[in-house]
Amino acid sequence: MKLEQLRSLTEDETIMLWGIVNLATPPVIASYQMDTELFTAIKDEKLKQRVIQFDKYVKPEYIELYNSLKVKLGY
Repeated sequence: MKLEQLRSLTEDETIMLWGIVNLATPPVIASYQMDTELFTAIKDEKLKQRVIQFDKYVKPEYIELYNSLKVKLGY
């Protein structure tokens, strides 16, 4: 993930991405403090895989937010 992509995310999209990265097993970022700059340290392919695998877990009320996140990340 590039810094420009990170900066383009809304607060809700950032929170969703944090959940995708950390609530899945095993967590990618082992920290409870939300430091969004850490997203840029995750390998692009690993992040893409996590986000795409999350498809089946997105509740209907969050589909629009999830799709917006994927578009901004280029997935």
